[in-house]
Amino acid sequence: MLVSYNWLKEYTKTSLGPEGLAESLTMAGIEVEDIIHTGEVEGVVTAQILSIQRHPNADRLTLCEVTTGGDSRYSIVCGATNMKEGDRVALALHGARLPDGVKIKRSKIRGVVSEGMMCSPTELGLEGGDEGILILPEDTPPGRDIGEVLGLKDAVLDVAVMPNRADLLSIRGLAREISAITGEEFLDRTEDIRLRESEESVEGRISVVIEAPERCWRYTARVIDGVKIGPSPVWLRRRLEVCGIRAINNVVDITNYVLLELGQPLHAFDLKKLRGGRIIIREAREGETIETIDGTTRELSKGMVVIADDTGPQAIGGVMGGKASEVDDTTTSILLESAWFEPSSIRKTSRTLGLVTESSYRFERRVDIEGVTTALERASQLIVEIAGGKVLKGYIDVYPKRPEPLELRFRAESVEQMLGIKVDSDEIKGIFGRLGMECRNSNEGSLVVSPPSYRADIRCEADLVEEIARLKGYDNI
Repeated sequence: MLVSYNWLKEYTKTSLGPEGLAESLTMAGIEVEDIIHTGEVEGVVTAQILSIQRHPNADRLTLCEVTTGGDSRYSIVCGATNMKEGDRVALALHGARLPDGVKIKRSKIRGVVSEGMMCSPTELGLEGGDEGILILPEDTPPGRDIGEVLGLKDAVLDVAVMPNRADLLSIRGLAREISAITGEEFLDRTEDIRLRESEESVEGRISVVIEAPERCWRYTARVIDGVKIGPSPVWLRRRLEVCGIRAINNVVDITNYVLLELGQPLHAFDLKKLRGGRIIIREAREGETIETIDGTTRELSKGMVVIADDTGPQAIGGVMGGKASEVDDTTTSILLESAWFEPSSIRKTSRTLGLVTESSYRFERRVDIEGVTTALERASQLIVEIAGGKVLKGYIDVYPKRPEPLELRFRAESVEQMLGIKVDSDEIKGIFGRLGMECRNSNEGSLVVSPPSYRADIRCEADLVEEIARLKGYDNI
């Protein structure tokens, strides 16, 4: 899994740099296989276009006066046409170096001196950029280092996550683990989610029926009207890019962003393409087919979970959406899905179809069933901020199979029996607390420990002893 160090820093107050962080994770049993440094850009800063005039000696060129703040003024010859006066841009002045190693020099173009160049997304090493120069948000202050503004300078950690640690398959989960290992503060950004709902209720617009409760334990959904589909902002595209995901459009990119951030897969349907006013989660029928969003027609079989409307399957549950209801440039209303699918079912479907996706990879390792609505709210918040629209009042939450909270009996002497070292009870409680576990004293003198819902790998006392070993430090045993 590729993880942005800059993004991790938004969720934990760790003082460790990328190399120190990699060492601490590896010593705690979470191996970091590589560190990739990105965005080596020098001398490129934000600027504002003051004026645009025709080049005196070339019809297809313009002469722009730009500023990086204060009394600074620079003349830049430009061949692009997508900018206007007042726009904020990325300016590479004499001596600047771009990611591909090119050094910018002052030059004379058709008889006029150009003191640098205004950069396109491609020239800054960004993928999926439109033709023309990069236009930054209008509130971008001039004179800022472009690497800091766009998050170009980063260190990407390649983390090998064990199959039983699905809680680590996200920025939030890995940051939470880092804070537990280092003892430094965890910053849970999900506490800042704020949604303003419209007066119109989701009731009456869409309903959900789960006909396969053994395969879909929970299904939640929201309706968002009035969205405008378009390209995502540069910062969002960049975040996806460094983690190995290609940008598509703002709504789809947001579902992928939240998947990476919180570890919960989501899917957005074009609401107008769904028929019958309801979603049915059921098993596929023999002979049914679906064209998935990658343009491939796939034959389904009994046991596979599908998300269907009255006309047939619209998505392969937990694996991939269907072409017939995908979000495209004409979409104005979406149904946003956040669900929990039974892991073995997703694993079997993925293997049978030969289709492994970011969603199936996480579902088959067991995502946090109590984190489903958090991801739904986070994605809804971002969609309104970036794609516009309004969130209808309320959300659908069908929860037919609620798991019972787990309580484990833990004896302090088990630590010495299994590890050969003594750890006092206060330190044990402190370790459990850092890992988000609740513990209380029992009448028998032992502890009763309740793992959080996202730690599905902890099922017995030996698992708890292993957690003490990891956080105590294998080098201390």
